[in-house]
Amino acid sequence: MSSHSTKTDLSSINLVQHRRGPKSLLKPIEQVIELINQQMVMGIIRECLKDESLKNDINEIVIQNNGSVDKSSESLGQLLLKPILDTVNDQLHTINIQLQKQQQDQRNIEAKLDDIERRSRSYNLRFYGIKEDEHIKKQIVNIASLLNISLSVYDIEAAHRLGPRQSGMHRGVIARFYSREVRYALLASRKLIKQPNGRKFYILEDCTSKTVSLYNSVRAKLDDNCKHHVYIRNGHVLYKTKKEDKPTLISTAEDIDTIFHTILSDHSDSIILNYTQPTG
Repeated sequence: MSSHSTKTDLSSINLVQHRRGPKSLLKPIEQVIELINQQMVMGIIRECLKDESLKNDINEIVIQNNGSVDKSSESLGQLLLKPILDTVNDQLHTINIQLQKQQQDQRNIEAKLDDIERRSRSYNLRFYGIKEDEHIKKQIVNIASLLNISLSVYDIEAAHRLGPRQSGMHRGVIARFYSREVRYALLASRKLIKQPNGRKFYILEDCTSKTVSLYNSVRAKLDDNCKHHVYIRNGHVLYKTKKEDKPTLISTAEDIDTIFHTILSDHSDSIILNYTQPTG
């Protein structure tokens, strides 16, 4: 920036961080201005001095004080304060808009990445109840037979245990199938599984961490008798109050607030265990 530049860019301002206690007040405007780079302030002042009306007001103040700069300084400061603050606020407003756009762009990117991951996981299923010493693929085939589904180990692209080995624990298994149709058939029939004596097998969707987080967040706010209102289908978190209701898709934390605000408005708060409405 040249010494005669009049365009001000507050994105390069180095603001000094300060702690604010619960009873603290906003710093006086003089202290705020001190945080702004001196060159930046001079650029703003040069821009303000292009206003002929403002220059006339400055001349009048100096004349009234017999040309004394010292006597005129306070009045001049008050005169220049408003246009300086207006310029600063305009720049801050521009920066805030740019920041909001960047944040929205980031949310959009995260949503796209989550969707890509969700689609990739749509070939996967998680199995629980398979013992550590059992052949994973063969046992998945056995589980499929309990659902009257014909499956071969060659239908399974890959399968492995989840997490580190723990003494006395049977780790879950994640399996990837070559066909989504095979995967869906297993998932759709999972509630019909004929549990063999002494064994319990469970089949779950393989979800993204975002989906799991949203799912757990909603369930944590519901009474135990109503946690079944929220469920996961095809990698998406869904919620409905009644069986015959159309499910509501939950994609963000804001969706959770909207749903629970509706519940409170409908006087159905008896199903809520722990929820505080957002303020502001």
